[in-house]
Amino acid sequence: MSFTKTADGDRLKQLVTKAAGKVKVSVAVGGWEVKSGEAKDRFSMMISSSASRAIFINSAKAFIEQYKIDGIDVDFGTRPTPPLRAYF
Repeated sequence: MSFTKTADGDRLKQLVTKAAGKVKVSVAVGGWEVKSGEAKDRFSMMISSSASRAIFINSAKAFIEQYKIDGIDVDFGTRPTPPLRAYF
């Protein structure tokens, strides 16, 4: 996981600093836009094997550590098709 714009990562760091233990800071991955197109395909690929899930999990853990956030909300944004339901 990463930001496409460096400034977004900088803003997240500022938010975490301002929160300073008063509020939890987390980010959401996915959502409404995942219902179609390239993003949906990436999410489907991400959950389709234990190896790809491990890559995502390691990336998410690194993101949490890098930005010192409290967690990540993974929002698939749509009901999975029957072949993908087994991975949930």
